[in-house]
Amino acid sequence: MKEAEIPLRYLGVLIIASRLTKLECRPLIEKIIAKINLWSTRNISFAGRAVLINTVIFGMFNYWASIFILPSEVLEKITQISRNHQRSGTADFKRAPRISWQIVCKPKKYGGLGITDSYAWNKAMIAKLIRAVATKKDVLWVKWIHGRYLKNRNWWDYKSPHDCSWYWRKICYIKEIFKKGYSGGQQTGHGKATTLIR
Repeated sequence: MKEAEIPLRYLGVLIIASRLTKLECRPLIEKIIAKINLWSTRNISFAGRAVLINTVIFGMFNYWASIFILPSEVLEKITQISRNHQRSGTADFKRAPRISWQIVCKPKKYGGLGITDSYAWNKAMIAKLIRAVATKKDVLWVKWIHGRYLKNRNWWDYKSPHDCSWYWRKICYIKEIFKKGYSGGQQTGHGKATTLIR
């Protein structure tokens, strides 16, 4: 192991001690734009663009979303890039949309294209961390959370202290969103989670 100072990169993401900013998320945005610029040189159908957004772009986004609570500016930028590519084949704005992005993100059986909502998915991924804390999953960081913050208190009734980190406050905030959908130690499913977020 090499000695390093924060901020540093580990497995492609930035490790920092404070709130993640949009500047620190620039590598993610640049990778997405580079991928779309490559696709824009090819004649890809409307349906094909939807598949690429939900697989390639979502794959890059999902890795970050499972680790970080991403800034709203970053989520908005990813949504904007995906929306522009779906409609015009490029990352740039070309013309006003005929259908709202909320409808596009609905499942196909409800009239949408099934494209993942980045805002909802980021919260859903953080909810996996919340569930790990609730079930006392046998991993080091969960044990640290219980020893540092919870100390045998009920997780669902827990309120974050004023002197805690920004990230922990946000996790506790998202916990309150998912609290109603949590039952008997089991997740309620992606559909229920999305409903609670929206």
